Amino acid sequence: MNSLHQAIDDYLRHCAQERHFSRHTLKAYRLDLNGFAAFVVGTGGPFSPSEITRETLREFTRSFTFAKPRTVKRKAACIKSFFRYLFAERRIPSNPAQDWQSGVKLGRTLPRTIPLTAVRGIFSAVYDEPESRKRSAATRKLRDRALIETLFCTGLRVSEVSDLTTNSIDLDGEFILVNGKGARERIVPIVSPELRRVLRRWHERRQKLRSESPFLFTNRVGRRLSDQSIRSIVRQVGLAASVKVTPHMFRHTLATQLLEQGVDLRHIQRLLGHSSITTTTIYAQVSDRSQRECLLLRHPRRLIRTSAQANDG
Repeated sequence: MNSLHQAIDDYLRHCAQERHFSRHTLKAYRLDLNGFAAFVVGTGGPFSPSEITRETLREFTRSFTFAKPRTVKRKAACIKSFFRYLFAERRIPSNPAQDWQSGVKLGRTLPRTIPLTAVRGIFSAVYDEPESRKRSAATRKLRDRALIETLFCTGLRVSEVSDLTTNSIDLDGEFILVNGKGARERIVPIVSPELRRVLRRWHERRQKLRSESPFLFTNRVGRRLSDQSIRSIVRQVGLAASVKVTPHMFRHTLATQLLEQGVDLRHIQRLLGHSSITTTTIYAQVSDRSQRECLLLRHPRRLIRTSAQANDG
């Protein structure tokens, strides 16, 4: 009889070796499944996956009273995938998670974007900072410029930026090779002269540093810049510009602005690495909202007043 923890380890190994999940997905799955195991053990429940019932799953869902609906939904999806694997491998006689629903419904939230005036403030904060005579400070500032330009000009996810290597960038061919979700590779063109220029300068600086790390963005000790570190840098830049911003907001802003400039959704889908066009259509809703706000302020009918309207007023 396999223990629950052993089954989790085997499943995660399967996800890594057979399904080629990213390290970020594997980390999230491990946290969710270990949390599920801790719940089962804490309630004195069965220690073997074969003894877990549908009621165990329901109790686990009910334990997340104050959790966000998206969190509950994610955990339920992870557990369903886990038991589907165990049943397919004939390690459990039946699948308690089959047709099991978390009971949580998600409303579709619109992505948060950054006003262009705020984006200008962010770039001003990055570029207008006084030059430092300290080599380490100058290197850090150049890296941060390249980082912010990459996030905004390409719309890459924070994990994708963190995973970029020096070999991912082809400045002569003017493209970036991105290893995205589900181990799907895509090519993102470098169309911004500012991005091309700052990446070239950063590449030259890294060569002078003689860093042995293959990663494009590194910290002060030469190691890969983690997701958390990138978020921290973006937050600090936002504070300098008096803007509350996250890396993903750059991605949302780029997609929304491209759509408002008339770029086809299919091009935006390829740029962002969405597996389905349905995911990309969320930006059409943001564009519709922006259109309404624009029309409310600038519709020409507001300029036309008749005497009857004046009397009504």
